[in-house]
Amino acid sequence: MKMPFKFKTLKTYDCPKCGTPVNVIQIVRNGEEVKVDKCLCCDNKRLQDDCNEYYRDHEIRKAQSLFNKFSLITNDVEQATFDNYDPKNEDQRLAKIGCVWYVENFHDLNKGFQSMLFQGSYGLGKSHLARAICYSLKETGVSAIYVNVPELLSMIKGTFKKDSKNSEIELLDALNKVKLLVLDDIGAEYVKADGVESWATDKLFQIINSRVGKPTIYTTNYNSGDLTKKYGVHGGRIVSRMMQRTKVMKFSGKDHRMGDF
Repeated sequence: MKMPFKFKTLKTYDCPKCGTPVNVIQIVRNGEEVKVDKCLCCDNKRLQDDCNEYYRDHEIRKAQSLFNKFSLITNDVEQATFDNYDPKNEDQRLAKIGCVWYVENFHDLNKGFQSMLFQGSYGLGKSHLARAICYSLKETGVSAIYVNVPELLSMIKGTFKKDSKNSEIELLDALNKVKLLVLDDIGAEYVKADGVESWATDKLFQIINSRVGKPTIYTTNYNSGDLTKKYGVHGGRIVSRMMQRTKVMKFSGKDHRMGDF
């Protein structure tokens, strides 16, 4: 059994010999302080391997903790993965392929699109695939949060209570800084007519605006025109920011929840 040790990442640089990114890490193990800054291709390989493994495990645990603390997942997609997604038509099959590609290429999204928007009617698997992306990346140590938008807005309102465990600032900061955010079911929340002077509209704009330039998955039953109309004075700006470097995937088919009804 490996002895636990504490570490602190001081900086990162590229190995001049092979170009591999190297973490300069300060380790305290068994009361002794050690500085590790050797690449895998160089000396001190065993300790560097140990440290890299611990670092990966730490990142995965941290991602899991963040996901558990802030994610708001509806029961129907709580166990959703790529493995248990069953596409019913060509649109859904291609959507699944695209989502798997997104996960596999997440760290190379510097060119092209960064985010994805799933648009279509109810019960076509939009939320399922969004949750599968979030779960898959979280398992590799990528910080990810999945939130159902109506529940998120209720949670924010809950922070106004004196006995709330979370603060609004803490919640919004987490949604802003997380590497991947899933905003599920945009448009399903209640707003006043045409979004005029709506607290929900203002808050949603604040959240989406904070995600500009950051990987985000959006799902909605609305098209761009309907969303623009729903959110009134903020509608155009909300949709514009959602579409920045975003690939749209359209879902078609029959509501899978309806079965043969």
